[in-house]
Amino acid sequence: MMIDSKPIGMGRYRYLTPNEVAEDNPGYIVWLYDNIFPRRCSKALRDACDAAGVPVILTAQPPHQHPSRRGLLTDRWGPGISSADEAAIIEPLAARPGDITVMKWRYSAFARTDLRSLLAHGGRDQLLITGIYAHIGCLLTAADAFMHDIQAFFVTDGVADFNPAFHGGAVDYVNNTCGVAVTADETLRKLKSDG
Repeated sequence: MMIDSKPIGMGRYRYLTPNEVAEDNPGYIVWLYDNIFPRRCSKALRDACDAAGVPVILTAQPPHQHPSRRGLLTDRWGPGISSADEAAIIEPLAARPGDITVMKWRYSAFARTDLRSLLAHGGRDQLLITGIYAHIGCLLTAADAFMHDIQAFFVTDGVADFNPAFHGGAVDYVNNTCGVAVTADETLRKLKSDG
């Protein structure tokens, strides 16, 4: 899939909260946001990827991380996820047959994982990014992808954040430095036309 890599204008996306989207979506974050979690965007993208033969790689943090492994994340965010139920990816987006789940240890899905090798092995040099939080893991995964010569497509209505400023800042940063901001509708149309 090749999406036009021309950056989009800032007015073409709408701010979403973590209540509205998912991909790196452990259950504990859904619970923290009152279990109000419309998943249409990411689920539609997952379905379109399946139909087009595009592999899906999910990321999730493990529960019960030892402080020595968690490192500075403990200082910033506390001990992390405490149970397997909290760590589970929400059901509509949970791994399907053929999907790959990568254990994520840091903000970037490339840090301390074999994501780069998985993409190379599959002959992939493009990455669609959805999830929470836009200005943390999603943004740093996009930046890392760029540094690995992987084209990052940041799905603007497929990423969510704490507030509009964080969301907009992440979209703007990725779109201007290391990736392409696209909407879910643009991505779905492209997946369907290429599939």
